[in-house]
Amino acid sequence: MAEWKYDIFLISPVRKMSKAECQIIKKYVEKKEKNGLKVYWPLRDNPHQTTDKIGMEIILHNLDAMKNSLAIHYWYNKESTGSIADLQCAVLLEKIFVLANLKAVQRTSEKSYENILLYLNNQARKKKKI
Repeated sequence: MAEWKYDIFLISPVRKMSKAECQIIKKYVEKKEKNGLKVYWPLRDNPHQTTDKIGMEIILHNLDAMKNSLAIHYWYNKESTGSIADLQCAVLLEKIFVLANLKAVQRTSEKSYENILLYLNNQARKKKKI
């Protein structure tokens, strides 16, 4: 079995979230870490967050961290566009996927980003969840 640098890579909003949402996500990360899991949280752990004026260094650094993670946890925020790029990377890497705030995602009757997230979360039930 492969050795992973991180147990969880958390895809979450960075720029488009309230202070309250940031605190909720922070508590989510802290709970996982208190349970002995190593979490990569881009807001906290990506060194390019304040220096990358385009976004490519952030994406590439996140991709490398995802490659070195057992599972992807996703915190849904409809306004977060950076999360979309990270999700595309995660899908291509075929990682275990967990929707961290499942109740925030509503199924739609048409094709949608939300339906993709719910599909990925349901597929993860067939794999080991972490």
